[in-house]
Amino acid sequence: MKIGSFSLIKELNTSLILNTVREKKSISRAEIAKLTGLTAATVTNITGKLIEYKLISETRFGKSNGGRKPIMLEFNGSGYHILGVVISRQEITVSLTDLNSNPINIKRGAIEPPLTPDKVLGWIAKEGEALIKESSKRVLGIGVSMEGLIDDKNGICVLSSGFGWKSVNINDYLSKRLKLPVFVNNDVKALAKGEELFGKGTKKDSFILLYISYGIGAALVNNGKIYRGNSNYACEVGHITLDINGPVCNCGNRGCFQALASGEALIEKIQSNHLDGLFEKKEITLSDISKKIKEGDKIILELIEKQAVYIGTGIANIINIFNPSEIIINGYISNAPDYIRSAIMKEIDEKALPGVRENTNVIFSHMEDEGKYKGAAGLFISRLFDNPEIYF
Repeated sequence: MKIGSFSLIKELNTSLILNTVREKKSISRAEIAKLTGLTAATVTNITGKLIEYKLISETRFGKSNGGRKPIMLEFNGSGYHILGVVISRQEITVSLTDLNSNPINIKRGAIEPPLTPDKVLGWIAKEGEALIKESSKRVLGIGVSMEGLIDDKNGICVLSSGFGWKSVNINDYLSKRLKLPVFVNNDVKALAKGEELFGKGTKKDSFILLYISYGIGAALVNNGKIYRGNSNYACEVGHITLDINGPVCNCGNRGCFQALASGEALIEKIQSNHLDGLFEKKEITLSDISKKIKEGDKIILELIEKQAVYIGTGIANIINIFNPSEIIINGYISNAPDYIRSAIMKEIDEKALPGVRENTNVIFSHMEDEGKYKGAAGLFISRLFDNPEIYF
């Protein structure tokens, strides 16, 4: 048993009450005390502080069981704004969101290559400054999502092969320019945070988010926390070997999950089969492929159906290794028609250990692009929910 200081206990209780109000939508102080096990005095003191911070508000009278009608409390999701930054090969965006991660204004980057740190971060800072000035509410902080290996403790992009960045201190650059606290993490971990707060992962104690994009990555959420591993590089499932004689992966090994079933692998297949003519422009993106999926393009869907074997096999490996209660799949594959999803499920059912498979729910996310914005903003919002007092 850990013995905490008074301030730590107060911090934990404040987070517990704030999250209870947020999750329950409308709740009385008495109901909070009953649900959390905290004393009425503690609930009254902490809710008073949260009302002072304008994070929750008294809204209306609730139903009475004979005594005085209770005053209901609700989370004030529109009380403050957040900046959510997404740095990906598809698009660079800065979004102004509320505390429910609903976008109010989104700035999309039109940046000419090469995408150097100074050029990209300079554009983000400039657009961020404009959004802060335009905002009708106080902006509390910034969440940054970026593909690559990220040192989240220090906000440093250790390596992003897609951008050619090494040891770039994103936190230092943006916090100095925008004068706000900045939290940076890998794009997959950000998506997992978005799912946990606002998507299919809400009210789930644990799940794995599998992101199939240009590469393949995953994040494990357990008891509301993202499992980091020794250096925040846990769950690099894209480099599970599925075929020792398969194509060379960008990591140098052969037959990685990523080399066989990612968006990059699909684009290479399209090009090697001389199917570029199916697209309007020479440089094919996953947005173009998602559009073809939605249009029901038979040729593209046939290629994706072949990938389904590897996607299902990769997921079966993840189930066998981690024994999760749920896997949420996000990325271009989440738009695929039912027969392709069924093909993926067939491979999972055949290759995952029976006792483990039966207890794992595999679902597809409804937040593809939206998840990127919600996840980026969620990196800061989750910190705010953990310890609101430090921001007021």
